[in-house]
Amino acid sequence: MFNMELDKSNFVNTTSIITVDSNSATVKNLIDRNNDTKYTSNGYNSTTATTILVTFNTSTVVSRIALARHNLKDFSIFYDGTTTNTFTLTGYSTSTIQYTANSETSQYWSVSTQTVSSISIKANEAMTASSEKSLGEYYIGDSYHRFTQNPSFDEYDPQIVETNFIHQMSDGGTVRYFLADKFRATVKVPFVSSADRSELRTAYKSRASLQFFPFPTESGWDGNMYEVNWTNGFNFHKLTSNIIGNGFTGIIELQETAGR
Repeated sequence: MFNMELDKSNFVNTTSIITVDSNSATVKNLIDRNNDTKYTSNGYNSTTATTILVTFNTSTVVSRIALARHNLKDFSIFYDGTTTNTFTLTGYSTSTIQYTANSETSQYWSVSTQTVSSISIKANEAMTASSEKSLGEYYIGDSYHRFTQNPSFDEYDPQIVETNFIHQMSDGGTVRYFLADKFRATVKVPFVSSADRSELRTAYKSRASLQFFPFPTESGWDGNMYEVNWTNGFNFHKLTSNIIGNGFTGIIELQETAGR
């Protein structure tokens, strides 16, 4: 398991840059951040390969890729339309994103930084024989900051907050309307070096939404990742202790963005 990460928001942010071989009506599910929907192929329920292609409008620097809630057993991910253009991995079960007997349904990869024009997922076979290939969420991005250590239990407070409203009817009764569940978290980060503080400052100064990965990993990952806003001020100027060498302490408040 890797430490928590604050990354750039998903580069796959519109269906117009996604090309599939079939069932294009469900492409929107790849980026809707809805755990109940998936892209599913149609007519590729065998070992016949199908491809999900993302073509960027300009050359794009990539160092992070994640797939959540998929059923791909035999698949590979490569860039610029050539299968030999593989992403280099370090500290994983494989040196590239190429699998023939995968059993993980959610996976996260930190890849060597690469400038690309397009990225392809070539899916050869699903985990269950004669099943269509499916994928819930697809993230491509670049890192702002990987925490040097994960917070302790009392330094990380994640919540799923329900948005709803209660309407009182004419007879005095009430009707409850549910709108959405949204992620929120408060993260206290001690022992932050000057270099790490600079990375966090860059993320904060982007004034843009971020992608938060609580506990990403290649295997055993729950697939939880959230597009969030950093909602409080930048407060990493307080020393962690009386010893300057122990670095700085700050608090990050994150709130999930509105749905697409």
